[in-house]
Amino acid sequence: HYRLTIEMKTSGIEKSRPEGSTGASAGLIWKVAAKMDSSFVFAPTGSADWQTKTMLFQIPEGAVAPRLALRLNASAGTVWFRQVKIEELPE
Repeated sequence: HYRLTIEMKTSGIEKSRPEGSTGASAGLIWKVAAKMDSSFVFAPTGSADWQTKTMLFQIPEGAVAPRLALRLNASAGTVWFRQVKIEELPE
């Protein structure tokens, strides 16, 4: 098990569509058996001062090419990220 901790700040975030993975987010993406999978934490829409977000996740057995994704997807506005930390948790 792992934990992602990140601080996110937003300004004028407006989603282009209400459903799906739009907006500001941080998370991990990996591939298992030629299929992409992911786990994300989302920032609030609109404008918000620095907020700490935490996400617990597991990377499945056989996963390859894990990568960190910091993104603003299908949205207008600005997002800032800082204090990104990924740590392995004791079992």
